[in-house]
Amino acid sequence: DTRQWNVIATTGLTKPATAVALVNNIAYIAQGNATNIRRIRFNPAAAPPAHEGADDGTNKADLLYTHYVGGTEAVLWKASNSSTVHDSNKIARAVHTTTWGTNLTFGTEIAVGDGTFPITGLTDYDGNLYVFKQDSVWKIISDKPEKLAVGLGTSPDENNGRTAQALGLFLYFSYMASVERLYGSTLDD
Repeated sequence: DTRQWNVIATTGLTKPATAVALVNNIAYIAQGNATNIRRIRFNPAAAPPAHEGADDGTNKADLLYTHYVGGTEAVLWKASNSSTVHDSNKIARAVHTTTWGTNLTFGTEIAVGDGTFPITGLTDYDGNLYVFKQDSVWKIISDKPEKLAVGLGTSPDENNGRTAQALGLFLYFSYMASVERLYGSTLDD
């Protein structure tokens, strides 16, 4: 609620941020697959009150997304893109703990297609996580990826799925220089 911004000189970020996810007043900042995720919070109880930052252990990610299961339990998803075409792009999740200083513990990685096209975005829709790649959309059901037959394979683009948001009964997502609207198996431009 202010128009004033202050530089936080002690974030510990060493690379450009590739994604930010917020959970319980803690910001988790991804910096790519070669650099640890950073966590940052404001601690009003410190003397003087200050921002605090730390590596989240050795966890690394290209993308992060907070998904609330059943509307209450915070699950932090990470996406990691492969550096080779023959390997898979993967996602994994960690149930968030509210304790500052405790590293996230991500579960078993889930392969989402191969490494030909990277993961560009994550969002939740209709209670499930959706994973967007440059050439496809995937729905995660019981930790198993299901590729949706929506026809993106003929037009891969770095903007496909980079921005996605559920609104009412629809899932909207970026597609090249346009916006798509998904409802069930119907996709409209």
